[in-house]
Amino acid sequence: QKGSPILKFSVLSSGSRGNCIYIESDFKKIIIDSGLSVKELGRRLKSINRALEELDAVFITHEHSDHIGGVGPLVRKYSIPLYATNGTIQAGHKLGNIPIFNPIRSGETVQLEDLEIEPYSTSHDAQESVAYVIRCQNRKLGHATDMGVVTHEVREVLKNSHVLLLESNHDVEMLDFGPY
Repeated sequence: QKGSPILKFSVLSSGSRGNCIYIESDFKKIIIDSGLSVKELGRRLKSINRALEELDAVFITHEHSDHIGGVGPLVRKYSIPLYATNGTIQAGHKLGNIPIFNPIRSGETVQLEDLEIEPYSTSHDAQESVAYVIRCQNRKLGHATDMGVVTHEVREVLKNSHVLLLESNHDVEMLDFGPY
């Protein structure tokens, strides 16, 4: 329909207790990360009038529990294809058995009907971590999370995004006295 959104998205959770972003096109519904339990993810999807059964794919950024905590049970229960780097899968011991695993690489676009999902490398204390650029028709959504350094390459890949989803936190005390 004329005037209808090309992409819909919702930040379902952001923070140390769990991260999850929902993205929808006319033909596909995906999430990036799920540090939430299956029950909590279902509750949050319901709040935007969506359901777990509708998800077409799960994309993971890296293996930290606030990003993958609920992924294993979710993909097993609903037979949802999982997309992640080999490094993330190897380091993500808590994932367990994954029924449908699709390995991805930075810079190699995944086409799901009208969605193009391009992973790009990020600087983080994880194995082969990525974030994503999502394209649909002539629109570009940039996603950036858990980056130690915003490199020239990151700036280039995110340039000209129509939407930039940026997850960040800043805690001076943690920076001064923590492991970072």
